Amino acid sequence: MSNHLRLSDFSASLVPSEQYPILWVGAVSFEDRCQASLQVLAKQSARISQGIVLDYPTRIQPEREGELKRSQNREAILGHVGRDSQLRRLPSYRFGAFLGILADLHAAHRKAGEEVQYIFDITCLTKIHTLALAYWLATTPELPRILIAYSLPHDYGSPIRKVWDKGAWLEVVVAPFDIDPEPRATGVAGIALLGHEGDRLRLALHEVPMDEGVVLVVESEDPRLVFAAKAQNRWLLDDISRQKDPASVSLARVPLWDMARLQKIVAGTSDSARAKGMRLMLYPFGPKPLIFGASLFAASSYLLGTWYTYPIPRTYDLDYTVGVGTTHWAALTKC
Repeated sequence: MSNHLRLSDFSASLVPSEQYPILWVGAVSFEDRCQASLQVLAKQSARISQGIVLDYPTRIQPEREGELKRSQNREAILGHVGRDSQLRRLPSYRFGAFLGILADLHAAHRKAGEEVQYIFDITCLTKIHTLALAYWLATTPELPRILIAYSLPHDYGSPIRKVWDKGAWLEVVVAPFDIDPEPRATGVAGIALLGHEGDRLRLALHEVPMDEGVVLVVESEDPRLVFAAKAQNRWLLDDISRQKDPASVSLARVPLWDMARLQKIVAGTSDSARAKGMRLMLYPFGPKPLIFGASLFAASSYLLGTWYTYPIPRTYDLDYTVGVGTTHWAALTKC
């Protein structure tokens, strides 16, 4: 990772500064936890000067119930950030479009000379937009004060899995982080993050197999998260256990909030990929804090060689998660 960026571990005790007004960026969802960080800020009487609220035109099953939940959460979020905030309807898989929103936002505040702190709530950002945010933060100079927020669910649902069913996926995106990637990179060194979307990861690996790399298994005080990640990816864990020595794909365990541990793993994989002239491929299907951290560290250390693969689902399932848990925060600083 670049020596100029530092991402702290996520912590529930970290709180925003009272000195500066807050600019909140997050997404509306059918998941109630999309507004959890704002509820925490409201209890702290934090000053929110503006909000950028992404509203994804996605299909939810069951549709009627899903749209009702999304409408209720939209109203609640706007109640927190103010009706004058920007509600931006944005396709859920548009990497570049989200970069444009972030660049315009940053330029406007720099021009106005306003002292603010950004809070980026990654809880219900799509995974592609989480990657885009990490890329933007890694490549943008003169960043202001920044916190990353992530809210756990109360429980994990059982999303419908149709990985091999016809029509389950719109397409599989395979793309570089940067518009001018390393043209000579060959072979794939992968970083696969395991979560409760084993079907999606399996399709991504079918589309872009990794030649070598690391599979990250989350460690958490919540055994349900660990169980879901292992159960939904048992096929991959079994494949790794059957490898002959020396193993080309290794297994690493990473605590959910431990960004320092994650940084070391990503740095080792990206350094190896660069030395061998390989692409560094992200398979971002684990918990969002690990997706964000891995993307930030990869973009900071091997920008022109970093790619991602991402199956786009045709619909999203209402039982993806249930309820709202604790909100955790991480600080990003230039040093």
